[in-house]
Amino acid sequence: MEKHVPTLETSQKLKEAGFPQETFTSWVHHISVSSRGIDWGIVPTNIPLPFENDSLIDGYCAAPLLTEILEQLPKTTAIMHASKVHDDEPWEAYFVSGSRKALRLYAINPAEAAALLWLELNKKD
Repeated sequence: MEKHVPTLETSQKLKEAGFPQETFTSWVHHISVSSRGIDWGIVPTNIPLPFENDSLIDGYCAAPLLTEILEQLPKTTAIMHASKVHDDEPWEAYFVSGSRKALRLYAINPAEAAALLWLELNKKD
């Protein structure tokens, strides 16, 4: 599933920046599994978890899919595979507008690229 959502770090930045948290999947931190070396996991948001109201959950943020991020971006956004340009970050989010310089951001998966673009476009100056 991690190939289909932004990284945990980027997802946390999205939450801090005001990205909608009602998404199909979420990053969740559950204390009882961290002792086994699992700190964070991705779970479907629409399935109630048996520990949903448990005090053992100490972290949560949306893990939006690419389509959920694209719904929040301008229509002039494109997501392209650019492996010939950037081997380690083969996905490009591209935005162009007549009123500002074109933006190109590269990432490990398309959702991450789109999330980075959303963060750039929604920066608070």
